Amino acid sequence: MQVRLLGMNDTLAYSIYLCAGILTWGLFGEIIGCCLTVFLENANMIKKMTFPRIFLPVIVVLTACVNFVIIFWTVGLDVFLDTMNVFFRYVEQFVEIVLIFWF
Repeated sequence: MQVRLLGMNDTLAYSIYLCAGILTWGLFGEIIGCCLTVFLENANMIKKMTFPRIFLPVIVVLTACVNFVIIFWTVGLDVFLDTMNVFFRYVEQFVEIVLIFWF
């Protein structure tokens, strides 16, 4: 990517800026999408149980944040492993074997 941010000489600055925006937008979209239907999806539980209704959106937000952290961590690990794979060609096979055993 040849686009540069104003005041930044680093060639990776725009890529980092873009990825940060995409990940954050994904979190926002997931929260909005799930919160729109949280009361409809849990209508039976709301009718049968007495509990503060605010817990349902809070659970959605916390779940989305956990997903965001996992995705963010995974993207960071993937970039690291991709970089290592350029220098050490066996990294790809090693990671595949580790994932199979981890599963």
